[in-house]
Amino acid sequence: MRDKRVQQAWREKIALVFIIIVLCIVVAFLTFGFTQTVCRQQSGNVAVGTVPSGYAATILGRVYDIGSFNHPVIPGIVPTSYLLSDPPNAGGKDLSFMFQTLYPECENAFIPKINLNATYYFPCLPIEDISTTKATDGEQGCHSSDAARNALAKLPFLGTVFFSWEDVEDVDRNLIVYNG
Repeated sequence: MRDKRVQQAWREKIALVFIIIVLCIVVAFLTFGFTQTVCRQQSGNVAVGTVPSGYAATILGRVYDIGSFNHPVIPGIVPTSYLLSDPPNAGGKDLSFMFQTLYPECENAFIPKINLNATYYFPCLPIEDISTTKATDGEQGCHSSDAARNALAKLPFLGTVFFSWEDVEDVDRNLIVYNG
């Protein structure tokens, strides 16, 4: 490699290989690392049945920190503003039925119940476990107002509840998989 043209050609080849390697690294980052870097998730997933009862509750498939939330006192229904005290003892429970959304498309399948304070499909009550909760009719826990929805939106989000295939296969749970 004493010839100047051969040395120049060799430098150009090395430079091209280096540029190709750098471009490959950039493409790999854009493909695999960009979304993880820019769109960091604030929380993780929580397995069903492992929602911490000391400070959290499930609402519409999402786990929220309710430990610092001050609920308005409602005599006879919510005697204290602290939701983790007994009653209402909401920690670790699924409060989804208390935040029902009515859809006109579902009126052929579900008939909404209309009472003085609320319209709902299912009883508005906390669910501890699907197999142990008794269905009682009642509107006391319905949170259908805009103020309730705004308060829910302000709760600290901890994660999304997920089910494992073992949960679905458990014959005591009566679960099905839809679109998943």
